[in-house]
Amino acid sequence: FVNAIYGWVRDTAGNLRRTTNGGATWSLVTARPLPAGPTSLMAVRFANFNVGVAGMAQAGACLSWFSRTTDGGLTWSAPQAGPSNHFTFGTPQIGWGTSHCDLGPSYSDHLHKTTDGALSWVGLNHADLVYTDLQAYDAEQLFAYSQGARVDKSSDGGVTFQSQRTETSYLSSRS
Repeated sequence: FVNAIYGWVRDTAGNLRRTTNGGATWSLVTARPLPAGPTSLMAVRFANFNVGVAGMAQAGACLSWFSRTTDGGLTWSAPQAGPSNHFTFGTPQIGWGTSHCDLGPSYSDHLHKTTDGALSWVGLNHADLVYTDLQAYDAEQLFAYSQGARVDKSSDGGVTFQSQRTETSYLSSRS
């Protein structure tokens, strides 16, 4: 949701749905941001009513694809490859993604950042950190969650992190 009225979700069949009435009803978004092949929609994140990014993946594959919309999901850009299992955006252009696999020299780090709306990604040299989820609040504030009840906070866009311990053995960033 970008406010109390407008939101997008991935349904159980892997389709994108949109609400314009606070979730009372959901309509199918017929434009599919998926590349050719056995690919399914994994997540969708909207920065505002118009600008959003859809993340897609193939079963058993580590490489993901990202497609971008600037009209509320009515049309989507051609999918671009990216290294992400989980992703979040702090602004329509700036976001972060995680990878749980070694994808070669281009994607050897586990944390990546985009500054162009998922058109390209760069590693942030945190190969020793494996995050299970991410949550951004703006272009600088990023929380990264990992197994073992660890929460890392970055206030500089993912360049450095401060680790924190929690009192639970399982964390989920979604409330």
